[in-house]
Amino acid sequence: MSDGQNSIETQQCDICGRKVVIERLTLKLLFTQFVDTTFNLDRGFIYTFWHMLIKPKKPIISYLDGFRKPYSAPAKYLVVTITVYVLATFFYDF
Repeated sequence: MSDGQNSIETQQCDICGRKVVIERLTLKLLFTQFVDTTFNLDRGFIYTFWHMLIKPKKPIISYLDGFRKPYSAPAKYLVVTITVYVLATFFYDF
């Protein structure tokens, strides 16, 4: 199909190759995706936080050497960490 229609068997656009998302966009889906990408429990923020707490040199050197898959992106890590800190100081008045 070269007219831009989506092929059913591959679930991709025939022109650009982009994945076709069929599910409806809802508030629940947006929240779920946000939580999944922010606190990726498979190996994301929590994994990075733990390794930065125990041996901070290892994840920094690994990330700079190109071994980035298991670690959270530095900007995302910084934003989430600052947000948690601000909320903790706001609610618990440290």
